[in-house]
Amino acid sequence: MLYSAAFRRLAGTTQVAPSTAEALHHNRLTHTLEVAQIARRTAEHLLRRYPDRLSPDETLSPDVVEAAALVHDLGHPPFGHHGERVLCELVDAVDPEAGGFEANAQSFRIVTRLAVRSADGPGLDLTRATLRATLKYPWPRGAHPDATDKYGVYPQDAEAFEWAVGSQAPPRRTLEAEVVDFADDVAYSVHDVYDFARARTLPLETLLTGDGRAPFLDRVAAFLQGRPALAWITRGDLDRAVDWLASVYPLGGPFSGSSADRAALHRFSSRLIERFAVQGSSLTASDPPTLAVEPEVRVLVEVLKQAVWQVVVEAPELERLRVGQREVVRALFARTLEALEHGAVTPLAPVWAREAVEEGQPLARVSADVVASLTEAQANGLAEPGEGAD
Repeated sequence: MLYSAAFRRLAGTTQVAPSTAEALHHNRLTHTLEVAQIARRTAEHLLRRYPDRLSPDETLSPDVVEAAALVHDLGHPPFGHHGERVLCELVDAVDPEAGGFEANAQSFRIVTRLAVRSADGPGLDLTRATLRATLKYPWPRGAHPDATDKYGVYPQDAEAFEWAVGSQAPPRRTLEAEVVDFADDVAYSVHDVYDFARARTLPLETLLTGDGRAPFLDRVAAFLQGRPALAWITRGDLDRAVDWLASVYPLGGPFSGSSADRAALHRFSSRLIERFAVQGSSLTASDPPTLAVEPEVRVLVEVLKQAVWQVVVEAPELERLRVGQREVVRALFARTLEALEHGAVTPLAPVWAREAVEEGQPLARVSADVVASLTEAQANGLAEPGEGAD
């Protein structure tokens, strides 16, 4: 996995916001490495603390958890969730039966079909346990009883999916998949706050103790009430979470760039990860056991995630950037689809893509595969007039 092109490509894919001359932000690759570390640490902690709670049918291997964490973001296309939504719309418009586009299903497709390890067959030849641990949403599109729009497999990859889940009916998220998902939330909530506090684009001290606190928490409360899985979080829960964060946040003002501030933010990040992944996680006594996360930790994670989302992601300057990014994805998909339809040889119709079409894979699915395989620099370069022309 570490040696695959899909993994290397993550270095050229944005996590939340691109790095600038003034600030070096996490990208998908550094985020993935941190998720893998947190997931492994969480699994090791749970094994030490609850050695007798695992049933014969439920495993918790730190190696499997780490491997699955390295897979979890492989399917993200250029420009993150915004590129993902555009690709889904485009695939549906061309071929409603192809299965749309979903980053989790794309990750599964990469490791079972698109990546190449040997001439013996497609994919990376991962174990069944590892594949199951990558399935955050272990069902096809439209199959979840809660009508969630998230899913983990396309129709074209049903055979690999059935092998991965085995006789489990209906498929459920495994304990190892739960640990990976939780580690992803921890890494996102902690390290992105760290990034934007350093960049001075997230005035955390204002949100925690200043004039910005009340309106920020009002917005968070309104958002959570619209999410059934999070509607149990009250405004009082949010206030208590922010009180705790304010008590441990080490900076009284904007990040200065000094060695003392840099060290303080590192300690703050480490303390949060310890609180969330180690102190705040446990195994239930049920059969099979599941991951239990303290309600207080769930609230803290949501507060930090919303701080990044509302202050950074929804900033007007980023929205202007995303308008152009969506147009890039649309243009690249259209040109890829046209090239594959006509058998043309272009940078957007590589040999592997033409082979997939010849094998009977839907044109819309393969076109999405091509666009999703690009780094953001490649996408922007190929979208420029004249690039990749016949």
